[in-house]
Amino acid sequence: MEHSFSWIIVALAVPLVGMLVIGAVVIKNLRVNTIPLTPEERKERSSTPLTVLQKTSLAGFCVGIAECDALYIIFRTRGGAAEYWENDDMRLLVVSIFIGVLVVQSLLIGLATSRADERELRAIKSAPKFQVVAILVGLVLWQIYLGQKFHDAGAVPIVYNYLTFGTIFILYMLSWFAGVLYSGRFGRLDA
Repeated sequence: MEHSFSWIIVALAVPLVGMLVIGAVVIKNLRVNTIPLTPEERKERSSTPLTVLQKTSLAGFCVGIAECDALYIIFRTRGGAAEYWENDDMRLLVVSIFIGVLVVQSLLIGLATSRADERELRAIKSAPKFQVVAILVGLVLWQIYLGQKFHDAGAVPIVYNYLTFGTIFILYMLSWFAGVLYSGRFGRLDA
């Protein structure tokens, strides 16, 4: 079980990359149905500074990545999933990081949505498209991993239910910020 946390990183990274790729494809397809940007408009859009919504989304995304890094370091240095289940101090530390980041990200989401104008609200409304992709890919990866790892045992240890829930929720929050950031920056929301 000591190498199991590497799969947690895969379960976080692959859905995020998949979410970004599929989100980009969805937005590109949506652009086809709208008025195309001229080269001058593209240049102007790429040179505009980040809005408050985009800055808030970037901050939330960075906090989420820092959470993933911290959890990875904790699990790698302290013994993985088996130690997480047996060691109350480690479990308390992981849950504290998880809840602390959840509170910070929730406050950032509240700040982002309270100050959003009509154009930014459209970017916010596009975030669930990214979340769905990230969650589905994350769940698929977890099920493949758990099925392969514990096939002979016939049962999955309960600790993996906690880890699955935690990583899927981390993906949920990260993909919201990534979706808002991507849609607000690259989506054709003003047409």
